[in-house]
Amino acid sequence: MEKIKIFLASSSELKTDREQFELFINRKNKEWIGKGAFIELIIWEDFLDTLSQTRLQDEYNKAIKQCDIFVMLFFNKVGKFTEEEFETAFGQFKTTSKPLIYTYFKVGPIINDSIIEEEMNSLWAFQKKLKALGHFYTKYENIDQLQFKFSQQLDKLANDGYFTFKSDKKSTKTDLIPDLSHLPIPTTPLVGRKERLDELNTYFEDPRISMVSIIAPGGVGKSAITDEWLNRMAPKYKGAKKVFGWSFYSQGSHQTATNSTPFYEAIFPFFGWKGNLPTSEDAKALELASLLNQQRSLLVLDGIEPLQNNPEIQHGWVADTGLKQLLLHIGRNGLEKGGLILVSSRQPIIELEKHKGKTYRETNLETLPPEEGAELLQSLGVKKYERAENFRDELVKTSEEFGGHALALVLLGKMIAQKYEGDLREKDQIPSLFKEKEQGVHAKRVMSHYESLWPKDSPEILFLKMLGLFDRPMGEGERKVLFEKAGFAKPLAALKKDQWNDMTKRLREAGLLLESPDALHRKEWDTHPLVRSFFGERFREGEEEKWKEAHKALFDYFRDLPEKKQPDTPEELAPLYRAMTHGCLAGAYKTAMDDVYWERIKRGGVYYSTQKLGLYAQDLAAISGFFPEGWESPVQSSLSEADQGWLLGETSFCLMSLGRMQEAVAPRRARTKIAEKLEDWNNASNSAESLVNLLVFTRGLEEALEVAEKGIEWADKTDGRHRQVISRSKSGQTYFHLGNLEASLEAFKEAEKIQSEHYKDSPRLRTLAGVDYCSLLLEKGEAEEALDRGGYGLEISARNNWLMQMAMDHLTLGRSLEALGKKEEAKKELDLAVDGMRRAGKVQYMPIVLLNRAAFFLRCSDLEAARKDLEEAMEIAERCGMVLYEADGLLLSGQYAVSSMQKDKGRGQTTEDEKARGQTTEDGGKKKRRAEDWIAHAKEAVERAEEMITEMKYGLRYAEVDLLKSRIAAAEGKKEGAESLLNKARKRAEEMGQVRVIKLIESLGH
Repeated sequence: MEKIKIFLASSSELKTDREQFELFINRKNKEWIGKGAFIELIIWEDFLDTLSQTRLQDEYNKAIKQCDIFVMLFFNKVGKFTEEEFETAFGQFKTTSKPLIYTYFKVGPIINDSIIEEEMNSLWAFQKKLKALGHFYTKYENIDQLQFKFSQQLDKLANDGYFTFKSDKKSTKTDLIPDLSHLPIPTTPLVGRKERLDELNTYFEDPRISMVSIIAPGGVGKSAITDEWLNRMAPKYKGAKKVFGWSFYSQGSHQTATNSTPFYEAIFPFFGWKGNLPTSEDAKALELASLLNQQRSLLVLDGIEPLQNNPEIQHGWVADTGLKQLLLHIGRNGLEKGGLILVSSRQPIIELEKHKGKTYRETNLETLPPEEGAELLQSLGVKKYERAENFRDELVKTSEEFGGHALALVLLGKMIAQKYEGDLREKDQIPSLFKEKEQGVHAKRVMSHYESLWPKDSPEILFLKMLGLFDRPMGEGERKVLFEKAGFAKPLAALKKDQWNDMTKRLREAGLLLESPDALHRKEWDTHPLVRSFFGERFREGEEEKWKEAHKALFDYFRDLPEKKQPDTPEELAPLYRAMTHGCLAGAYKTAMDDVYWERIKRGGVYYSTQKLGLYAQDLAAISGFFPEGWESPVQSSLSEADQGWLLGETSFCLMSLGRMQEAVAPRRARTKIAEKLEDWNNASNSAESLVNLLVFTRGLEEALEVAEKGIEWADKTDGRHRQVISRSKSGQTYFHLGNLEASLEAFKEAEKIQSEHYKDSPRLRTLAGVDYCSLLLEKGEAEEALDRGGYGLEISARNNWLMQMAMDHLTLGRSLEALGKKEEAKKELDLAVDGMRRAGKVQYMPIVLLNRAAFFLRCSDLEAARKDLEEAMEIAERCGMVLYEADGLLLSGQYAVSSMQKDKGRGQTTEDEKARGQTTEDGGKKKRRAEDWIAHAKEAVERAEEMITEMKYGLRYAEVDLLKSRIAAAEGKKEGAESLLNKARKRAEEMGQVRVIKLIESLGH
């Protein structure tokens, strides 16, 4: 029996985590005991009855030296004995290479000021010490995360041979168990595409390439080529340790939003995740990326277009935050262990364009070439008829006539083979009934012909209508309830077993019904999305009342599934979310909104699903059924204007929380108009506040000012002094970004006057209003007052444990301290701001803390640290459509390029950034090219920034645009141009009263 000794060290404040860790080890032992291994966990409680001639700590140290693994847990402090235990373990490791040392720091809210001032210093000092020793620690937020991270390390050690299991010595069987059950099974074997298959093999074997996309219209064979490629690689999959596939094609047939949650719920357990899933969409993506990076993996994401915007909306960006973040993260960082993510879609993946030629490749799977289309038709049973002189030419011509569309040719070939004994001449019976530009037009021609061949009440047509009711495969439960309660399905319910089997067989042979991946064990039925959409729309257009009746039956079925009236977990809530979709399609809008969404999902004013579980994506998908015409126009049937206004506000809130800022503007704007129309001044003022926030960051500064002024007018019609304070603060925030600092100051002072008159216990502006006021003070050079106000705000936010607000207050302190020349203290505060915002999980505020820390690093000449923060901030800003932050980031990017070029002068060392760009310092010519590249990068950045800033009328940055241009001119040796631009920047800053920028100009020089 292999015995593994683990010593667990931690302070008393983590008693609960330590106890849960012990339970985790017990569970791990149950898993490993059968393999001939046992973990002995040693904790300090084991020594309480030990007698020692010296001191008890000596017994601890002795045990540490005899262990295989040493684990330390920290939170708010590091005691002297805990530090001594680390020294003991580290010294022993240097001598004997044992024990292996793992340190975990718990991240969580700071509880009180004493911890901030006294105990946190010991923590920071120890972290600094670890960094100096080259020892890397890991952060965790809760016990589930700690257990998962350490379990991964144990498994890795086992896989690397650090432990020897008895079963390992005897078994050579691979542990690879792929899960491809969520991918569709093609209706026909792949024909042709050899070049594309070879291309996929090349990409998978290239360690530099982490993602590949297959882009093509629906039905041309994306899923088929993926299926063939996977079959050819089985069972070893070129050394991949994990193989997982998921299709999003089954979603999105109805005009409702969908999300990546079901995908994450399936893939995390496959990778061994224990406990609850991360709550935020960003956290899910980053955790999955971490799992993919631990071993060579193959991930197939089939048909992601239901999660993408229409190309006319935000250029077709991925709308789902969880999927978008995953793609962006892997695109930027790649996969450490090799492997591949294969994505297919009907439209290009815009987010990955900038990574083409690096970590990403795009394969445009055009329609089948005429010759391959002809070969496909023959393989399906199309035969040569008598007196056919140029039969091959006719096949090629037919392939061209049907656009080389794979699904259309499959349906056509199977129809001709079954209905017309393979006689190709019968294709002329199939009329063209659709516009040529319509999606899947040729496939629809064939489906329409089937309608004419089968009576409208035939089992085949009725069953296809049934499948058209769903946005995913239909299960046995749904089929049963439709048989019982939907009038149109009664003839299907009357079919005998052999009749049912004959009907489904005919549909499969026609290519209109897909094989189930596990038909023997899982009763479900599915078809191609184009088929489902076609027959679903036919059902809705021709028999709307029966169509609604069917959805009403499904609505009742799903809302009755949960055992509890108010389910507790995301899994328990899932049927209610499905009920919402069918309720809206049935026209039961009021019941769906009041009885299901408000009472059971939101739990009324508790807002349970979002405030407690963070299910913003699921909520958005649920309420999307109220918006068949787009986010700014909810249905009016049975809903009052007040109901519509509430839904608009809820929609905007969910979109904003998911980082979809630009999409959130329209529903918020519409919600504000309804509140004004109803003279609901409190909600009008509240909605105006949210709308100003959105407009400021998404190009709408002038509109934001108009809304802010209206917000003041509406707030003054209420008795709410808080609304009056906030409305004036929003006006001050908007004037600030427009560059009118005097008007901004006047608005903030008026807000604070109301605050001091009516809130005697907190007379100064606080929360975000206080942070915005401090930004103005810093711009005007009043750092001492900003520092004082930042401390005031932090005291209140820490007392109330407001995570996001605490982070913003730390940001104010960091900026103020830097302005006062206290750089070391400033860095601590800026670090707390970034770490705090990560804990708060507020993606919309991450760019501001990252950009400010990046700017600080630039001024301190720490270019690598600046680059990392800048890249992360820009990724979030671009993903969320926060144009104001994009402009700020571009200005910093230009400053970074100029500073990098200046730092390179006279040195012969190649930076990591230069290596990535393929640049070296071997000779003067290459140095010159490198300098030219930096200048070109800076010019591009300032050009893009100026375009955005001018369009937004972002006056606060006018002087900084000129300042950056001046630095670029100076770097190019254009002295006169540099001086002219510098003077222009100085004049603009003086006119606006931007003392911060004036000091920046004085400090830089050329």
